[in-house]
Amino acid sequence: MASHIYVRYLNGPLLWLGIIVGLAVVAAVVPMMIDSTWAAILFGALVIATTVACIMMRVKIVVSDDDVVVSILGIFTKRIALSDITGASVGPETGLKEGAGPRVVDGAPAYIVSGPTVRIEQGRSSLIASAKNPEDVVAVIEARLR
Repeated sequence: MASHIYVRYLNGPLLWLGIIVGLAVVAAVVPMMIDSTWAAILFGALVIATTVACIMMRVKIVVSDDDVVVSILGIFTKRIALSDITGASVGPETGLKEGAGPRVVDGAPAYIVSGPTVRIEQGRSSLIASAKNPEDVVAVIEARLR
């Protein structure tokens, strides 16, 4: 079987909050960078780059024949062998309260960007990840477990 890739980007109120904060950061940092030292310019550029990275945040789920790989920001990655997965189900809906990024939701590690999620169970532990269509992700994982 071919790998299935599911991507969900930061969205809704969290995206708008990120854009507003991003614009505020740019408005505060850019004037400091004019006629400034190279260190201040570098710092300002790093702040702006970090803000843009947060606004562009996404969760990627790749389901293959051997494993499920979940990543956020392309930095934090969790690989779960199919043989370790005991089940998959639609997880809780997340929003402003839970935030975005690597988090803990309902006592489980979570890679979230707001919205619907999928819960991947590994015995007594689980991982929660944002998914645009969690039912599709669950169906593909369950099909590979048979």
